[in-house]
Amino acid sequence: SLPLPSLPLPPSPPPQSTDSSPPPPPPGNTEAESDDKGGTEAESDDKGGDGAPCFSRETFALSAAGEPIPMASLRSGDIVLDGPSSTTRVIVNQHREATFKSALVEIEHADGKLALTPDHVLAVDGAFVPARNAAPGSKLGESEVSRVASTAGEVINPLTASGKILTQGGVVASTYPEWIAEYMLSSAIAPLPLSLSNLASYLFPETTQKYYDALIEPFVTAAHPKHLKAALPAALYPAAFLAGDLALAAGFGAFALASPTALAAVVATVALCKARK
Repeated sequence: SLPLPSLPLPPSPPPQSTDSSPPPPPPGNTEAESDDKGGTEAESDDKGGDGAPCFSRETFALSAAGEPIPMASLRSGDIVLDGPSSTTRVIVNQHREATFKSALVEIEHADGKLALTPDHVLAVDGAFVPARNAAPGSKLGESEVSRVASTAGEVINPLTASGKILTQGGVVASTYPEWIAEYMLSSAIAPLPLSLSNLASYLFPETTQKYYDALIEPFVTAAHPKHLKAALPAALYPAAFLAGDLALAAGFGAFALASPTALAAVVATVALCKARK
């Protein structure tokens, strides 16, 4: 082909760049859009979509009576459905106070729409797999997936005693991420349902939620336990969970005794015991 003649550029516009890199994507379609706090979706993914299972903060669970209830309003001790006719108890609601954005997978299906982090495990085609595995034609229970898209948003995750929860549209999801879901969902005795942490949430749900919000959430965000799991042989998992449970229970006891309400209760109990002697 013949070369095009060179034409002089108009004097007013600046000369065109000779950089051969591809142009930036149009606004709104970037893979790492800035969030309200100045971070990016990719940066937030390290907190919400990489090891921490999360639902979109706009997701609804179902109460024991089958009524929709915003997941963000759940607290330790609340009872929710984890199947069409079964219930479970919320141990703690993760990210209830510490809000942040994360990358999400938005799954549209015949009975509604659900958004959750890519590594969040849910029932797809009869098996618990990461949300990123869902595709058009997959089945969420009896509901067929029609569309899967990437998005971002604030997140929430009510951790339940059964490890499962029934969401809007009748979709059964776990409350675990990919790195620990298989181990936890196959647990018959320990660490769930039998653990000191679970017992504390049953007996003292309000204090348990406060303890998690104030101390455990910041600690887990700074030092996520998935890195410890990756370094341990599978034979040591039970011992690691036992040690973690003991540490959490000890921390809970110290936190509870440090609260004014708990101190008042201890003083009242001691005074009552002395009065009976």
